[in-house]
Amino acid sequence: MPSYNIQDYLSKGIQSFQQVDSKYKEKFEVLIVNDGSTDDTEKVAEELLGKDPLLNGRVITKENGGHGSTINRGIQEAKGKFFKVIDGDDWVIPSEFEKFLNSLETIDTEMIITDFTEQHVYNGTAIRNDFIDKYEVGNIYTGIPDVRIPMHSVTYKTSILSKNNIRLSEKTFYVDMQYTLFPLEYVHSFVYWNYDVYQYYIGRPEQSMNIESMKRNVRHHLIVTNSILDYYSRIKDNNVLEKVVAAVLEYLISLQVDLSWMVDGSEKLSRELYSKIQQSSYDYIPTKRFDKLSYLNYRTNYILGFIFSSILKKYSKKKEKERGIQNVYQHCCSGIQRCRLFALCDR
Repeated sequence: MPSYNIQDYLSKGIQSFQQVDSKYKEKFEVLIVNDGSTDDTEKVAEELLGKDPLLNGRVITKENGGHGSTINRGIQEAKGKFFKVIDGDDWVIPSEFEKFLNSLETIDTEMIITDFTEQHVYNGTAIRNDFIDKYEVGNIYTGIPDVRIPMHSVTYKTSILSKNNIRLSEKTFYVDMQYTLFPLEYVHSFVYWNYDVYQYYIGRPEQSMNIESMKRNVRHHLIVTNSILDYYSRIKDNNVLEKVVAAVLEYLISLQVDLSWMVDGSEKLSRELYSKIQQSSYDYIPTKRFDKLSYLNYRTNYILGFIFSSILKKYSKKKEKERGIQNVYQHCCSGIQRCRLFALCDR
């Protein structure tokens, strides 16, 4: 459970594990990785764990290094056969988690897909995301899924993460994309179970997908986008994985273009992005009008920048309003996979 300054939100997640039937508690461990919190997150975690001696849980406190660093540390510390990330302000449904544990004892796949529910606290709605129309429940598939599976739905075999030195960028937001892609080249089989395990809390103002937060951290998004471009160049001979990563890049690049023109230093940010694209093996063909105009501005070496830039800045204001309205459930939705009602999203 990656945790940073969530003293007021942590209890629900830990208590959801405490509510699991005692006969299951020897089958899993809960690692709360405190990322150098400056509030009472560590104290709250220790006190909560102390109330249930049967729960195999421990608090790992480290220097602040960002969400990716907590997952990296969790992989290092994990002792179980399988590894799942549950963020510190989210929780599980105990009865669904028990079914999940039972099923884990029956398989040996490298990847497991389960459902999750978006808990929209700002309006009291809950939206379940599933794969029931795409995958047969309980069937073991060879290879990897042909779409990106969001972080909340993914469980990996721990060994493919540790033995292959899977590491996410540190001191950087938006690393969920890395986590859902980087291990895939080591996945040889996967299974889907329609257990509603993960409950995803949406609506906390501090969450990184708030549009103002995204603008402040635009360079973080660029770092992650660049890392996925590097990854694409490395796995280009894997047809299914190449398709999945290419779809992610289409989304990430379009979002990075939007963000770049919402902040100061737009030209510098866009130059860095397009330069990286040209260095990679990704065949970038912009399809949206805004993206085409931005790319044309770059290809003409910003000669007409005074014209293009004013147009792009004007359009970016409109797009910022659109993303501000939609970002709650669209923030990480790559347009790759849509489940029932809403696109699948990560934090």
